[in-house]
Amino acid sequence: MADESSMELCCILEAAHRLLSLGQVAYQRDVYYRYRGVLRSVERVGLLCARLAAFLGVQPPQLRIIPCPKGVLFGRVSLELDDGSVVDFSGRNGHVLPPAESVQRVVFHRDVHTLVLTAFFALLQSGFGERFPDVLLATGKGYPDFNTRRLLAACFGTLDIAVLVDYDPDGAHIFQVYCEGGLDGSRVCMPNCRWAGLHCSMTRVGRWGLDVSRMIEFTARDRGLALRLMQHWSCVPALRRRMARMAYRGKKAELEVVTQFRAMALSYIESLIY
Repeated sequence: MADESSMELCCILEAAHRLLSLGQVAYQRDVYYRYRGVLRSVERVGLLCARLAAFLGVQPPQLRIIPCPKGVLFGRVSLELDDGSVVDFSGRNGHVLPPAESVQRVVFHRDVHTLVLTAFFALLQSGFGERFPDVLLATGKGYPDFNTRRLLAACFGTLDIAVLVDYDPDGAHIFQVYCEGGLDGSRVCMPNCRWAGLHCSMTRVGRWGLDVSRMIEFTARDRGLALRLMQHWSCVPALRRRMARMAYRGKKAELEVVTQFRAMALSYIESLIY
């Protein structure tokens, strides 16, 4: 087993050395297929990169082997990359985010003022682009990966950023990851993010079709995460109060409650960004 692990590490070292020499970046999936006879899985590549980076005292992305992209962006903007190519995000379904290290220049095709971060990228099918031509829409497909956060922070961190998430502890945690880099204190953060998801006042007035009868009971995991976030925000009264209200109610609601109808979804977005 030890010999097998040593062979795997040698593959990672060889790949990282080659990429650093060429000034290139590769996805973990590509490295796995290059050394498929030795490496056991794509997940194993990620684990080995993390171990090697810790041993060398560097961040995993500095090995130039990065996770497969999760982030997708839509809007009137394009990115010029270090290989001379241009990624245009104005297509109907947007485009997958490239490696953050490869971005050389950001080109806005109109005056963009807001970036909406959400797991509900299906908003594009509701006419989002036509209704909000001066707004970018991005998703990390749940919890955003390092590349998504790094690219968005570097390229769009000065915009007004609205994080549209579920009314539950995971939604609050996703906002915290974008805004503060996570509970482990990552250096990649966007401190000007707004927590723009559903909130307690909506449950009281029934606005946007949200009412108590359509909410779901907290699980034990939900309660534990809520308490961790309350402790984390002990010195940020506004966020701690909002989290405490959610924990006291002990119920959660998903954004589909609002976004299942096109007109309601777009009106809700408009209320958040204007």
